[in-house]
Amino acid sequence: MAMGVGAAVGAAAALPADAGVEIASDALLKVSFAVSADAAAETKLTLTLSALTPAGLRNVSLQLEPPPTLAMSLTGPPTAEVRGSRVGMAALLAQSSCAVCASITARAPAAAAEQRLLGQLTYMEAMSADARVLSFTLPISPSDMLRPLPLATPQFGQIWPTHAAEKKTVVYSSLNPASYMSMLARSAHLHPVDTIGVECIAAGKLVGSDHALLVHTKLGLMAGRALELTVRSREPRLSEAVHRQLVELLSSAEAEAEGGEPSSSTLVSPLFRAEGQDVLTKGDHCSLGRLSHGSARGAAASPRAELPSLRGSHLAAEVVRLPRCRSHRAVEMQVVGGSWSRYGYASHGYGWWGG
Repeated sequence: MAMGVGAAVGAAAALPADAGVEIASDALLKVSFAVSADAAAETKLTLTLSALTPAGLRNVSLQLEPPPTLAMSLTGPPTAEVRGSRVGMAALLAQSSCAVCASITARAPAAAAEQRLLGQLTYMEAMSADARVLSFTLPISPSDMLRPLPLATPQFGQIWPTHAAEKKTVVYSSLNPASYMSMLARSAHLHPVDTIGVECIAAGKLVGSDHALLVHTKLGLMAGRALELTVRSREPRLSEAVHRQLVELLSSAEAEAEGGEPSSSTLVSPLFRAEGQDVLTKGDHCSLGRLSHGSARGAAASPRAELPSLRGSHLAAEVVRLPRCRSHRAVEMQVVGGSWSRYGYASHGYGWWGG
């Protein structure tokens, strides 16, 4: 649909070096994306549209749809027309680019769990009558929506009981308190409230709101190999989303310290419980609890025919391998007294024993 804009957009002759990462493209148009959480009152998403065709583009229309938990406002080039969630441009000149900015804030406590905006571009090549459509998704991480919340230690303790939506687990990490607090401030945009011995507390809030998030961490567990991470807010989805990202940040930090890839075996489900431990390492013996397909995930890959004689039984296992994989929390075990091995996957409190 043509928009009522009287001038072409083409001020930039080349793609800016800081345009971000490419998220969508076709033979005629490329879309790059960058996110900035530097502003205290908003998170800025910058979309760079680059015309790849020598003929240029016309009737360019960009539609962005945020989830209901986010408020959004758009700005475009001076010659563009902005109508709510739509930006229209009469033309994008050949081999040129332009930027569209979306400023977002939180409308609800679950905003950090809504991690994407849906986008769609419609346009025509300058010398063609055929309309083209390019759809894409803008990812938003929980930390993009967080800002530091300056609190004193007594204030933190006072509001802790009123933020009862809790997510807690034990995570493999050998970070010291100083490195850990630096990671929270740098990568999660949290305010380091206090460090008392091996206990660290930090606080944040959702951008543009008063929705607080509290983090309490006890380091030095298992002879310095693990920590207990507790995240609290008033919204379970917020606590879950931030907890999940903090676990991923810890995994990446640990891998960097070891000079390897992030390990997915940092988070251990209650199903896989080492004797007196919450974190598994190679050679540990542990109990698998009771086998059940009722809460199984990925059951299609599970060889059910081999399991009837084992279901409902308590099994012991030995950890024989800790694969490094981002997509699952995985450990490979061998049943004690058995001759076969299976993968046990544990993710966010659930586990299954499958192939």
